[in-house]
Amino acid sequence: MINKAKKLIGKECKIRLISEQNRYGKIIEASKIWLLVENIEDFRIDGYCFYVWEVIANIWYRQQEKFTEKIKKRKAQYQDDTIDKIWIEDFSSFFYSIRHTLMMIETKRWKNIFCKIVNINEKDILVKNFDSYGKREKKEERVQYKNIFCVEFSNDYLMTFKKYMEKEANMPLQK
Repeated sequence: MINKAKKLIGKECKIRLISEQNRYGKIIEASKIWLLVENIEDFRIDGYCFYVWEVIANIWYRQQEKFTEKIKKRKAQYQDDTIDKIWIEDFSSFFYSIRHTLMMIETKRWKNIFCKIVNINEKDILVKNFDSYGKREKKEERVQYKNIFCVEFSNDYLMTFKKYMEKEANMPLQK
């Protein structure tokens, strides 16, 4: 599957997860651990996702995906430069490169964690969680790399959530 993904770098593909969900996006990079995808929603870029290989059932680049890609190119969507600053060689380098970003981590137990990184280790990260009202939870949580299903960041939902949190708490999340 990694070799297939590497051949499809730069192409907008359909990604079938083992949960039987379909995701759509442009493949940005493929490493031995992760697949980095630029999310596509309604012909526009909507953030990024990192998927561990064990949760990917298949990847397609067929006529439908080619047609969608053609439409999006005609729209001349604004390109975010966030992706140029991300390393995906291993978990710790990936998390280090997005350490100032609000993210949603989906675990293999289907738990969604809205968080910001506090500390990065070789086997896990320590995060500060936020509830659905944008309030920081008092207790920090360790998330082991082996339990991570997907990491989303820089999408419309999280960017809006971040702006609300900064306004309400009068506290910026990024440097």
